[in-house]
Amino acid sequence: MLDVLLLHDADTAGLAEALAAVLIDRGIATRAHHRFSPARVLVTCGDIASAVLLKAVAQGAAILPLSGTNGWLDLDDTEPDDLGERLVEAIEAVLRVGARGGLADDAEVERALVAVDIRLARMEDEPHLDRVCGVLALAIERGAPIYNVGAHEGCARLYLHTARALLERLEETLVGHDGPLLGAVADELAGAVATVEANPDDDPDTHAWTLRHCFDRILLARHTADAVHSLDTLFDDLRRAGRPLTASLAFDLLSLAVSHGAPIYNAGSHVGCAQIYLCCARGLLDALPPTVAPDEVRTHALLRESLPVLVDDADERLADDPTALAWDLRHAFDALVAVAAEERSWEHDS
Repeated sequence: MLDVLLLHDADTAGLAEALAAVLIDRGIATRAHHRFSPARVLVTCGDIASAVLLKAVAQGAAILPLSGTNGWLDLDDTEPDDLGERLVEAIEAVLRVGARGGLADDAEVERALVAVDIRLARMEDEPHLDRVCGVLALAIERGAPIYNVGAHEGCARLYLHTARALLERLEETLVGHDGPLLGAVADELAGAVATVEANPDDDPDTHAWTLRHCFDRILLARHTADAVHSLDTLFDDLRRAGRPLTASLAFDLLSLAVSHGAPIYNAGSHVGCAQIYLCCARGLLDALPPTVAPDEVRTHALLRESLPVLVDDADERLADDPTALAWDLRHAFDALVAVAAEERSWEHDS
């Protein structure tokens, strides 16, 4: 199974997100992000630091520079759909030509196991949920290179060890303010471990990906919770400060929500993206003046017109079809951003 990271700079973020959506539609597990994380294939959009590329090579990734100084394709006149098809072909070719032979030796797997155990031993030194996510991130950081050189069994062994060890530790630490969240994490881990243990005859590749997808879901859920918390805190601060909801402020808040939600959507968590957008929509509606002014700005009018219908039944839609909810909110946000951007320029000119 392909695991593709579209690594972008500030100028190519929009391209990377559009291209990630194309690859996801073609069944390829794809993430678009401005920070490097382990992946089987690294596609670079824009100019990426050489140190990052060297780190990716050291971890066994196949690298495909899409644009920038060493890019293989001029993107100016290329549609995302056409580029997606060409990129799929290029990725497959790179993997065929550049596949590394052999397996990671047992010592490499053992070193990874020891690193995870050391991190687990220090869990009590930091907030519980932060430490759990740190252990999972470390397991992926050490396991992905092992998988990428063909040692699927070693990677699966590392991931299964990590999941079991975390479950054992979570039984001891399901207390305090993180208790409910840790309970949900434990349930997710237990489900993945049970799936692997119930299917011992499955190939190691299947086991590795069952556990990796579980880890990714937990990390994405944490990123979602952090984004929602930051938006809630921001809206609370604005209310306490008595700051009115201007077109400029609406523009900034909508843009912030999209900057949080779009990468989470592209990473596969449609429900997480919808939760972030929904948090922003509710915060904006709460920030509106309670009565309609005769000279109400268009941004306020469009907020009143477009968002309540999406927010009213959001909880039910979040459970039934989070993908559709995320896109409905995103389309509404895009329309609001266009209007707010126009009115924002008037505010700055006046």
